[in-house]
Amino acid sequence: MKDHLTLRRADPAYRVVFGDNTSLDLLYDMQKMSDQLEAFEPGAKTKYAGFLDLARKMYEMGIDQFIDKPFSTWGELIDLPELLPKLVDRGWWTLPFLDIAGPYDLLLKKFFKDPRIRSIFSFQTMYVGLTPYRAPGAFCLLAGTELTDGVWYPLGGFQGIGGEMAKVAVKNGVKMRTGTAVDEVVVENGVAVGLRLEGSSEVIRGDAVLVNADLTYAYTHLLKGADANLPRSAGEATSSATPVADFGEYWHKKTFASGVISFLFAFDVEVPRLLQHTVFVGAPDCERQAWQPVSRPEGIAKCPNFYVHTPSKTDPSAAPEGQDSVMILFPVANMQEMEKDGFDMSKPGAYKELTAACRAVIFRRFREAGCGDLEAHLELYNLDHGAAFGLSCGLLQLAMTRPPPKDENGVEGLYFTGASTRPGNGVPLVMMGAGLVANQLAQDFGVEAVNNQGHEGPSKDSAWAAGRPTACEGVPLQGQMPEAHAANTTHSTALEAAAADVVAKSMRQDA
Repeated sequence: MKDHLTLRRADPAYRVVFGDNTSLDLLYDMQKMSDQLEAFEPGAKTKYAGFLDLARKMYEMGIDQFIDKPFSTWGELIDLPELLPKLVDRGWWTLPFLDIAGPYDLLLKKFFKDPRIRSIFSFQTMYVGLTPYRAPGAFCLLAGTELTDGVWYPLGGFQGIGGEMAKVAVKNGVKMRTGTAVDEVVVENGVAVGLRLEGSSEVIRGDAVLVNADLTYAYTHLLKGADANLPRSAGEATSSATPVADFGEYWHKKTFASGVISFLFAFDVEVPRLLQHTVFVGAPDCERQAWQPVSRPEGIAKCPNFYVHTPSKTDPSAAPEGQDSVMILFPVANMQEMEKDGFDMSKPGAYKELTAACRAVIFRRFREAGCGDLEAHLELYNLDHGAAFGLSCGLLQLAMTRPPPKDENGVEGLYFTGASTRPGNGVPLVMMGAGLVANQLAQDFGVEAVNNQGHEGPSKDSAWAAGRPTACEGVPLQGQMPEAHAANTTHSTALEAAAADVVAKSMRQDA
């Protein structure tokens, strides 16, 4: 995709505004960043070097051994003959494995005492719907990659990525269907055979179905009655070889990541205090309270955690000259947590009350942080609520314990991509997962997939994809997809894909 997109590095990577309204910019320059930390906590300068070394090694091992790697068994995941030499050659043996398996907050406390410093290396867990108290210490890799590889932005916005991928697909023979809702993934005799579109009795058939609607939503809403027809008895225990008897009951027991209220604002002024990425955190005074799942207005911390994206700071096309566009993610409890907390989802205006309270807190924090009275400069806004990160990425739902890209619940020919499947949620991992499932499909249908080493081969037959945002069919796919994860095909019916906007009914929108 590097030939189709223009990437620009956000510099500084972030600005973090603390609950006491002091702030710190995350800088790529090691010396300058260390000096900033030393001003907050004597000795932090030296400890930062150690933390960054740990985070970088964790990132390198994580990508190599667990994230950008296909596996279906524990043996394939932990390949000791492959791993042991790397532990020595790459210095991974120095990693504190007990600490990186424990809570991330405890790992950080071994490096830094000041809660503000800990918050600048842990707010990233917000992006995968976790807290530093629930996320494994291995998640230090998030800060490690951002401060070494940098934070990059595609000019034109992330929609440009999908748009450019669609152009490449069409150029190679893909036929797109947009605005076409998928009503059902059709399963016959335990095999996914195609899709039924909304308002139609026709089944569009294919050899495989690839779903990028959220995995749990797909099982409970798109695979209609498929669980009742699987060739297994309801009394058998669930395992990778034994399908579940009830999709809804099975997936409801899983742990889900946080929900989010998303605010889209346009201001008729520029806001110098905001950078491309600005994070408001509760530390030092509201450090732990700011991470508590919010299910009602009175539960909002005085200084809550929330993320502000101002793309116009890097991309002038994102707002008219002299103005700023802003997107805010305000973490809240997911609906499962809200139900447990007694939140009445049937109460008229319940979400509007919570949204209004979050909105008021955001503008108050803007004023306190020196951004001015931005509410007076608001031109328009839309509010979009709902669960944003799919399944949680806690230690018990990672790697082998996270749903694989190929269905293991008894439906043959069914594949998944997206936040709730391997390797995990967040834009980079989701895109890596798309590459992994593409190779899985290629392997299962007799194609030698293009991998990171550039091997490629002929293709065979067809696959169907269901999800969002586009639909495609009749695809002779040729050439390489992003990160060289694709099949270079020569067969005229190499890949058929159909997809549609599938919006989870748990998502709600107010304008």
